[in-house]
Amino acid sequence: MPRHAPLPAATAVTPTTAVTPAAPGTAAAPGTAAAPGTAVRVEPVAGHSAEAAALEAEALAAGSDLNGAGLLIEAANQWRLAGDMARCRALLDSVIQRGGLAGCYARVELITILLDGTAPPDATAEAGGTDRAGGTERAGGTDAVRAELAALADDPDLTEGPSQMLAEVLTDHGMLTASLAWHDRAIGFWSAPRRAAAASAGAAGRRNPDAMLLQQRDRIARRLAG
Repeated sequence: MPRHAPLPAATAVTPTTAVTPAAPGTAAAPGTAAAPGTAVRVEPVAGHSAEAAALEAEALAAGSDLNGAGLLIEAANQWRLAGDMARCRALLDSVIQRGGLAGCYARVELITILLDGTAPPDATAEAGGTDRAGGTERAGGTDAVRAELAALADDPDLTEGPSQMLAEVLTDHGMLTASLAWHDRAIGFWSAPRRAAAASAGAAGRRNPDAMLLQQRDRIARRLAG
């Protein structure tokens, strides 16, 4: 699989903090020294850009293993919060092109960004339908989302984890038809005994992650059928 071209180095930002006396009902200017015995509130001055740059540096030190890729995904999210969508997309694309499990998780993050409408303009053309539960069915509501969903479904490294994460993202966006399909895909990685145990736990009122996932899947199916 081709490797992503080296990304331009992010500008490092040195985190700083400002100390503010916590006088009742007031807040002094940043940098004001606190009087002896006065409670202080420490407010971060450096923002998401500094955190993103630090995470990229950690990823570079970690190398190309799963941990390094995970750090790049975290850095991408920080660049997103900082408003630098181009950098965010570049980092996610780099992890996706590396492939493997981390690439699957990065693609889920990219799909989330596309659905949230915070992707670059060329990836957010709307073209939705209506789901059977009566809400807006935005599963594949853009050509970009359709393409990413198809690519993830065909990824040989796809496992239960990214499938479940995507199912939850789709549920959050009201895209129940697609969510049900991805719940089924996640549960499809289970063995028959595991599925039976989850069903038994749910029937007995015992809460565990597998039982809760199966119950969520069944609730969505009932909503779509109703």
